[in-house]
Amino acid sequence: MRKRTLSSNKILVYTPEAVSLKEVARQIGSIYMQEGYPVNLLVTETPKTSEIINYKGVIIVHPFYASTCARAARIYVDCKKYLNGNVCWYTMSEGIPEPKLIPDWIVNNCEVIANSYFVKKCLEKAGIKVREVIWHGVPYHEVKIAAEQTFDYIQKIMQNFKGKCIIGLVTRGEKRKGLDLALSALDAIYQERKDFVVLAILDDEGINKIRGKPYVYLVSRFGERNHVEILGFLGAVDYLLFPSMCESFGMPTLEANAMGTPCIIPWIPPFNEFLRKDLNITFEYETEELKFQPGGVYYVFHLYDVNDLKYAIEYAIDLRLKNPSEYYELRQKLNEEFERNKEKYFSEFLYKKFMKYVK
Repeated sequence: MRKRTLSSNKILVYTPEAVSLKEVARQIGSIYMQEGYPVNLLVTETPKTSEIINYKGVIIVHPFYASTCARAARIYVDCKKYLNGNVCWYTMSEGIPEPKLIPDWIVNNCEVIANSYFVKKCLEKAGIKVREVIWHGVPYHEVKIAAEQTFDYIQKIMQNFKGKCIIGLVTRGEKRKGLDLALSALDAIYQERKDFVVLAILDDEGINKIRGKPYVYLVSRFGERNHVEILGFLGAVDYLLFPSMCESFGMPTLEANAMGTPCIIPWIPPFNEFLRKDLNITFEYETEELKFQPGGVYYVFHLYDVNDLKYAIEYAIDLRLKNPSEYYELRQKLNEEFERNKEKYFSEFLYKKFMKYVK
């Protein structure tokens, strides 16, 4: 294969078909376009070597699962050869890839950028070289647009649920996300009080699990709303409930906090890297457990007592309804935190770091 001869400054951003990954890829591509680079966002379809040579550089947004990493690794190796190394692989993993399932040519020829220090630690245990950690970010300009829409969302919510605590839920139904535990805790709370509702954005598996729950109202299926609409929703609810036991990052928690909304969360890695404990409603997990998954990864589950989740939700409801001044002070502190530390939280600052590797 000949080396690239086209005089092009076009950047390729490649990612598989996944809602969260597509959103990250879109934001990275947007940053490059703001810097004057033409960008092609390629979803699912793996680029051929004959196509790669037409680009100046390539950014791969792809999880590191032992069963699927070869696809991203092949692109990475081709870019090293034909694009003079103008490539980076931005990756995520909910646990430790099984080293025996990762071919030596990947370990020897690939370096990645992790989306959290938790992921970095997991990958290094599998022998993968990590160049840097770059946290996910939220687009600052989209937060500002969404903030203007939040008032309308709040008005609609108040028409139907006045006087209740509004808990947002944005998740999927798979076990690691903790939806079953959340529903168990909420069932118990609902037996005692009716002063809350849950507004949910879920996948089909999650939707099946909430059937018959009188306190849950489905807002949308996962992936059907654009990013600004999701941010507006997160800004309108009183809390985001995010009960996950196993994450590589947990983007909705960051998005909620960026909109001034505190989260009800277990205090687990990687939430404890980028969120402020004192500005969220948190509870401790009890132990870690490795669970092997079909993708060739030992997921790191952070197991907690469902009663601790229940108490955290009850505390949050009481704070909102019985101590509104303290609750709104919490929201104000979140807004101040994100305005004061833009470079820590917003993609306009974070994703420019990729230009050290692809430019």
